Amino acid sequence: MSCSEFQRKHTWEKNRLSKLFSCAIDAILTNSLYSANEYVMVFHPLQFFLDAFKCRRPSDTPKLYINRRAAMEHRCEPGNDPDFKNSIFSQIYEGLKPRDRNSKCLDYRWSSRFDQWWECKFMSEGVIDQGGGFRDSLSDLSEELCPVTSDAALPLPFFIRSPNQVLINIKKGGNKGGGFRNSLSDLSEELCPVTSDVALPLPFFIRSPNQVGDDSNIHRDVYILNHQCRDFTKYEWIGQLMGACLRGKENLVLSFPPLIWKMICGERVTWTRDYHTVDAAEVKLIDQLETMDKETFSGAGRIWSTTMTDGTPVELKVDGEGNPLPLDYDDRQEYCNKVRQIRMSEFDQQISAIRKGLLKTVPQAVFDLLTWQELEHRISGNPDITIEALKRSVHYDDIEEDCSTVKYMWQALEKFSTEDRSRFLRFVTGRKRLPAPIYVSSGKTDAIDCLPESSTCANMLYIPTYTSSKVAEEKLRYAVYNCTDMDADTLYLSDTDLDIF
Repeated sequence: MSCSEFQRKHTWEKNRLSKLFSCAIDAILTNSLYSANEYVMVFHPLQFFLDAFKCRRPSDTPKLYINRRAAMEHRCEPGNDPDFKNSIFSQIYEGLKPRDRNSKCLDYRWSSRFDQWWECKFMSEGVIDQGGGFRDSLSDLSEELCPVTSDAALPLPFFIRSPNQVLINIKKGGNKGGGFRNSLSDLSEELCPVTSDVALPLPFFIRSPNQVGDDSNIHRDVYILNHQCRDFTKYEWIGQLMGACLRGKENLVLSFPPLIWKMICGERVTWTRDYHTVDAAEVKLIDQLETMDKETFSGAGRIWSTTMTDGTPVELKVDGEGNPLPLDYDDRQEYCNKVRQIRMSEFDQQISAIRKGLLKTVPQAVFDLLTWQELEHRISGNPDITIEALKRSVHYDDIEEDCSTVKYMWQALEKFSTEDRSRFLRFVTGRKRLPAPIYVSSGKTDAIDCLPESSTCANMLYIPTYTSSKVAEEKLRYAVYNCTDMDADTLYLSDTDLDIF
């Protein structure tokens, strides 16, 4: 470890301990704790503050009727449902609203032992929800908010693809760019285009494209908040769900760049280090503009205009007719500062709404104890699903760990990508990320080289006998991508006829 690395780590630990001490003093002064000794005895201060802020679980578990077929149609053609009423998001949001004056809204401040916040009844799917359907609905909700596939239409308006992600899609489409453009506005518009062929049915998030050609950049497939979406009540509800996940064991997988997590956590953010994870090209252009020589600058023909992350043009200084003024070389520093200020504060209102929802479920003291990385992992889980991590999560039931079928299963999973393993995890548990327990059991005795079965309520994988790792890979891959409906091939007349998953 170098001296600079040691100093950074030491500073981080010092600040963390300082926050911890301040929280303890605040708790003592507000009579939350009777003595410093009591605080020391707590041992886990984070859990202490969560427990001190919790409430009782609801007396009745809400029952939600969800039509996933209608939601899938909306996801394919969001333009046909501009108010996204058929989305999983809206079906859950509307289903949880109080039905009469005596009903109360859920406040999500439950103990971590309360592991099913609502019960799902999926229409035309035979299932009694004992936790698996609920977890599956959270995964569906995550997929609508931040779709995994980069070329899919956005079924909700809350988030949009980051400029980094959009640039990658342009690259894949054959647009290799050129050199410097005639104006910063035109160049920014090309880097952050408003794609007319992709409908944005929800206003909350957008995809955030990262630096093209940099294989070390891990912030490519991320989403940012949609500054044009003004539905702050629903942003607040998203914040409440995030808080409930932080308190409990469930995950709401939100693919945000570090900038967004830091802003939610209340940490300091900077242009060069943090905004780079949202729009690396814009950071590079603005920083280069400051050091550009006068001759190069004069040939660019720049004006007092810029664009937002979604490509919306913004005029910074205009003439009497409303047209952007030409940008002089001596004014470039002022221009760069204005662009940084606009971009860095673009979604402050949306962040505030999410934080408002979070603070309804999690006390501020918890935020004072968490780093943004810890906040992300507690809400969205660990995005890196390694074979080692999967093996640590697996328990064997009525099957030997060293049998050939289990070995073939692990050989198949080793060839899976991170997204494939996430699909596998959801197929078995209803969750998209770890941590999650997985129980592996043998399938039917006469099942050879068949598709696997699962029970998401029990986190159980029923694996048939496989004769090779190749067959195991083919069957597992098909199942995790195509067998997500719960008994959708069977019609049931009553709840008593339903199979339990």
